[in-house]
Amino acid sequence: MQKNKNKTEVILKIEDLTVEYFSKKGKKRAVNRFSLTIKEGECVGLVGESGCGKSTLANAIMGFVPFSSGKICLKGNQLPLKKQTQVREHYTNVQMIFQNINESMNLRQSVFDYIAEPLRNLKKCRGNDLDRQVGKLLEITGLPQAYGGRYPAQISGGEKQRVVIAKALAVQPKLIICDEPTSALDVSVQALVIELLRKMQKDQQMAYLFISHDLPLVSYLCSRIVVMYDGEVVEIIPNVDLMTELKHPYSQDLLEATFSKQSDERIVKKQIQYHELQSNGCQYYPYCELAIGICNESRPQLKKIGEGHEIACHRYGGKHE
Repeated sequence: MQKNKNKTEVILKIEDLTVEYFSKKGKKRAVNRFSLTIKEGECVGLVGESGCGKSTLANAIMGFVPFSSGKICLKGNQLPLKKQTQVREHYTNVQMIFQNINESMNLRQSVFDYIAEPLRNLKKCRGNDLDRQVGKLLEITGLPQAYGGRYPAQISGGEKQRVVIAKALAVQPKLIICDEPTSALDVSVQALVIELLRKMQKDQQMAYLFISHDLPLVSYLCSRIVVMYDGEVVEIIPNVDLMTELKHPYSQDLLEATFSKQSDERIVKKQIQYHELQSNGCQYYPYCELAIGICNESRPQLKKIGEGHEIACHRYGGKHE
């Protein structure tokens, strides 16, 4: 029976995910009741300021950190993975481009061996076939094949990022998680890397979860944007054309901070202030100019206020609007 080409396959499904850390200061909830679905070939942007839980979420999807409750299902495999065959299949389906390039590369490992690692371990690729595959990946990412013999200390930051992308592409995953992949690069190099990611998505129908605090960059690359604050989804917009239609007070602060240094400093001060506060209601209540009594008493749930547009705010989609 032929597969229905009009039906887009769901690659990743997250339901009510909660990730908690324990320290001397007590329990910290880094991700709280987070839900998200990503389909084949879709690029979803996840935005929010530093410390809001974006990287923790990425690590949970990869299986690097345990989660307290909820579900993560990638291509039919539900985490945590119990069998070795499931682990191999999981990392064939998902790869990650890390924020810190230097920490993700072994300084004593050649570029060739670094890219070849997932091919050897997951695809059991050997000999001439391995040479051809690594050479092709270098070519795809715009690097000469001779770079295979070089080491991280012998190449530039932009070239390192291309090598990291080549490794992520090696097993042709269905989903690539990009955790601030251009934050440490010069603007000109950023543009080259972003265009490379766009080309890969178009040519190979890969899905991306693109994590960043840079709204203009996310709006350029992604088709859907999820706004995260203190571990929770506060707003989802279905396409980047609606970015100016963001309604949540935190989303609007992010937009303002993109263009105003003064407001950016104000948000940083808010974040510092937050850790000294406790609230049973909305986590953004202490800073919200639209806040009313219920905001401090009840945590808002995501509500649909338009086609594909959802918001977690008592001021929208209910009697307090």
